This record gives sequence, C-alpha cells and structure tokens, in this order.
Amino acid sequence: MAGARSFGMKIKTEELVAIDLASRDDSDYFKRYIRSKSLEVSVKTYWNTNQADCPRLLEIVKQEFDSPIDLVIDGGSHLYAQTKSTIETLFPVTWQGGCISLRIGRGRIGRSFNRRLIDGPKKDP
Repeated sequence: MAGARSFGMKIKTEELVAIDLASRDDSDYFKRYIRSKSLEVSVKTYWNTNQADCPRLLEIVKQEFDSPIDLVIDGGSHLYAQTKSTIETLFPVTWQGGCISLRIGRGRIGRSFNRRLIDGPKKDP
C-alpha cells in the first residue's frame, strides 16, 4: 500500500483510498503528514482488508466515491487469484477510459501471472 499511497499524493487527486491486508493502523508519521497537508478528507486507508473480498471492496467504493473510479493500482499482492479478483470487482466501477495498473512481481510468481494474463489459467487435462 505504501507505494501506491505515496504515488497518489504526488499527483493531483480529489480522493485516494488505499487498502492493505496487514493488521495494523496508519503510522504516527503518516498521520502527521496527512494532517500537515490537510488531507484527512481526501486520503483514506483501510487496513486488514483483503483485496479478494469483493463485497468489501464494493462497500468501500460505494462509501468513498460518488462516481466511477479513475485509477486503480494493485501494487503488492503479486498473486494471480487476488489480483484477478480485484480486477473483476473494480473494472465495472472504473470510468470508461480509466486505468487499472498492476505491479507484477519478478521471479516465479510474476512469470506465472504474466503467463496467465496472456494464455489464461492452466486447464486440467
């Protein structure tokens, strides 16, 4: 979440909502930064939230956004099933012409994900 969150604060944005599976809260440093920039209304974090929990994602979208989403950044799971679930859930609530950006890891998981995006999931014989 940290990378996507800081990316959002470097571009002009009306709202930035970040989710993360970690069981924690915003750091004191992050809270001070948000207050110092008067971003309490426009930046929201949802910790202990699974990106594959489709009903929860849609609940957050409904609660935080009055219109479709402009940009979705999946910046961390690197897991095919969770990333696919996020795309399938958030694509329908993203503006036509909006952007869904994926950070795909290197190594075995990244290669597997790239293959699945190109070839689709492996089929049972």
